[in-house]
Amino acid sequence: MDSADANVTFEYTLSLDDMVFEALSTIDDEHDGTGRDVDGIFKFNNDRYVIPDNSRERLRGEVEKLVAERKIEKVGNRYMMMMPQRVPATREDSTTPQRDPQAEAVAKLVAETEHLEFQAKEAQELADRYSLMLNSECIILELAVEILNRCANGQMIFLCTSLVPRAPEENPQMDAVAKLIAEAEHLEFQAKEAQELADKHAQLLELESEIILQLAVEIFNRCANGQKIFLR
Repeated sequence: MDSADANVTFEYTLSLDDMVFEALSTIDDEHDGTGRDVDGIFKFNNDRYVIPDNSRERLRGEVEKLVAERKIEKVGNRYMMMMPQRVPATREDSTTPQRDPQAEAVAKLVAETEHLEFQAKEAQELADRYSLMLNSECIILELAVEILNRCANGQMIFLCTSLVPRAPEENPQMDAVAKLIAEAEHLEFQAKEAQELADKHAQLLELESEIILQLAVEIFNRCANGQKIFLR
């Protein structure tokens, strides 16, 4: 080889696989794209680099190794770069809805808000129910005053103690509902007011029911004994 040739590099720095890849990746039109055999790979590198004389046999073993590793492919007695395989595009199933974490979080918050609003409404209804019962107790109290006035005028009045309403029993469900509502920050104030109102009505109702019951029994007993009752 003429050392004056400008196309020759005098340093042998390429590895065997680099020599193969460079030769196969620079195939020109004269090869018709059919690749190079081992002699062609050797000649391509020998024209450009100073390589050892035994490189031909070493290149033969290298190309077989690269074929086994599926880095190049063998077509007849020639070798080519491995063509990338096209992966068919997977068709998304239009019937499968795509999950949207943000939309799911919003839907969850809306559901929790609606549930808490329902609990607050239920607590308010209980408070309103106690308020109606308290109004009924006021009516009974007015009736008791009317009885006292009639007894003071000497009229005979017969009472049936079984008709006197009893104080309502405790409602654990109301307490549980009020407690759950208090856990919601935006409904805490409303739940607290509803609970306080319900407790107040319940206490007043229980107290007035007891007083009215005792008063009615006392009036009945005195009237039954012929005593006159004077109101001050």
